Amino acid sequence: MITRHLVRNERQVEHDYHFILVSSSFLQHNPDAGPSKAAQNSIERKIMSDCVTIPSSPGQDTIHPREEPSSLSGTTSQATQRILLISICLGWFMAALDNTIVNVALKSIGENLQTDVTGLQWVVDSYALVYASILLTAGALGDRLGNKQMYLTGLLIFSAASTLCGCAPTLWVLLVARVAQGLGAALMTPNTLALISKNFADPVARVKAIAFWAIVGAVAVTIGPMIGGFLIDSLGWRSIFFINVPIGIIAFVMTLRLVATSTPPGKRQLDMAAQVTIIIALSALTFALIEGSKQGWLSPFILCDMVLFVVAGGTFLLIELRSQAPMLPLNLFLLPTFSATTVVGLILNFGYYGFIFLLSLFFEQVRGYTPLITGLALFPMTASIIVGNIIAGRLTGRSGPRLPMSLGIAVCGVGLLALGFITTTAPYLTFFFILLVAGFGMGLVVPSLTSALLGSVSQEHSGVASGVLNASRQMGGVIGVALFGSLIQTNGSFVSGLHLSAIIAGCAMLLGSIITWYTVQHLVI
Repeated sequence: MITRHLVRNERQVEHDYHFILVSSSFLQHNPDAGPSKAAQNSIERKIMSDCVTIPSSPGQDTIHPREEPSSLSGTTSQATQRILLISICLGWFMAALDNTIVNVALKSIGENLQTDVTGLQWVVDSYALVYASILLTAGALGDRLGNKQMYLTGLLIFSAASTLCGCAPTLWVLLVARVAQGLGAALMTPNTLALISKNFADPVARVKAIAFWAIVGAVAVTIGPMIGGFLIDSLGWRSIFFINVPIGIIAFVMTLRLVATSTPPGKRQLDMAAQVTIIIALSALTFALIEGSKQGWLSPFILCDMVLFVVAGGTFLLIELRSQAPMLPLNLFLLPTFSATTVVGLILNFGYYGFIFLLSLFFEQVRGYTPLITGLALFPMTASIIVGNIIAGRLTGRSGPRLPMSLGIAVCGVGLLALGFITTTAPYLTFFFILLVAGFGMGLVVPSLTSALLGSVSQEHSGVASGVLNASRQMGGVIGVALFGSLIQTNGSFVSGLHLSAIIAGCAMLLGSIITWYTVQHLVI
């Protein structure tokens, strides 16, 4: 129904497409309003620049829609194209689902594998850390070796890793498998968009296909905790990983048979030195934040780890400053709006994924909920994000990004601050309204955040900017889980650590609101 509405009205195409895409928490897009055919073509070009240049090496700004489309796109029946689209989106569904489905299994994993909160932090962050670190380079690999080949490789790695996760006899085996899952997800995600662009040549069909892709991601993130809770209550925690295996096999066979193999457009430079140093830097930071509560924040091991973070991070910056084709063009950060939205994106996921982690443990360990009830208890927050996306997508088109972005992150901050004063015996209805408010505020931010970021850069840099924003948001989630997980272990009790985490997250959100108001340009996009 949504995609039919996209086709009927050109101005509605712009607004509806916008809020559907951003609700998936990956795709970034900045439309140009206008009812004429020329404006529609402009929107289409903008859509594809944002979608398809994400996989490209940041040093290259060439976009792919101008390539000759696969012959499949012009000859297949409508039914076959639907099946083709499903095969491409199945991998993306699994990658998005694993961002939230694991949280409700943490208590069961901890009991079965005999690990503490620190181990559970690594279960979540080992996946997200690799996912965030490899995302930009994964798209460039698709450009060099072929998007279909890289997508299939990602499917194989992800499915095999899911099998290993489900069979893991120890925590260390599970962590290795989660790292492999993150690698597979990073290889799949950007290449799904490139495959859609090459197999749907008609502009209207392509918009509908990308909208479906975005809906799949939004649904996966929203229903992840509920699906996880149902599977765990019925079949045990290992089932949340085994469920990926048949989906992965089906997606692999369908993609192999239906998706045309295209010739890579050319040799893209891979900034491997920068890639290695940023992985070392982010891993060192994550390790220090997670292990600090156990090792001691001033222990020699943690202090050396922080030194490694600073050295590796500084080396990364030097490499990027001297590179002819940098993975991360640092000159973009001279733009105030770009810098502000990147920071706000990190803050947003810092609070969201950090608290999904904490609340999952709180509901199960402190309140005694089952995994299924925990998934249902988190639903108001995840579902209200989509509602906020819908409203913000239209509001941003009318008033510009600054107001909804600043208001939304402030509302989210107030919701998180309220969690800092809630008692363990409070009725669930109190949690319901707080989570509803926090999720709605977050939903208001994402569309306006996207518009503000892409409105601050030229069209040729839109793909790079989108990739930077997504990577910063992913890393924000990693830091949130690492820091908040440590606080509930070092602050006397779980609840006092939860309260302190809520206050930190809420204050960070309010700071983000102030940064937005004074930095983001007041433009009508």
